[in-house]
Amino acid sequence: ALLRLDAGETIDLVIADLSMPAMDGISVIKAVQRRYPHLPAILLTGFTNETAVSTLDVLEGAFLLLRKPVTRLELAERVAVLLEGASAAQGGYPLRP
Repeated sequence: ALLRLDAGETIDLVIADLSMPAMDGISVIKAVQRRYPHLPAILLTGFTNETAVSTLDVLEGAFLLLRKPVTRLELAERVAVLLEGASAAQGGYPLRP
C-alpha cells in the first residue's frame, strides 16, 4: 500500500488489519498519515480487549476502528461516511503530500 501511494497511485481510503505480517495496521496507518495526512483510514481488528488497541491515540485524521466480524454493508457504510467527510471537509483529499 505504501509503495503504491508513493508511486502516485490514486487511493481514496486505506483499510488495514491490526494484525498483519511484517507491519501491523497501526504502523501502516501512521505511515500513511505522515505522507498523506488527509487520507482517511479504517483499522479492522478481531481483538476484543482494549489493551490490544491501546495505541490508537497516536492515530489522527479521518480514522475509524471496526471490530470483526464486519458485514459488507457495515464496511460500505463506514467507507461512505469517511469519503463523504473527505469531500465535505477538504473538497476531497489530496493524493500527493
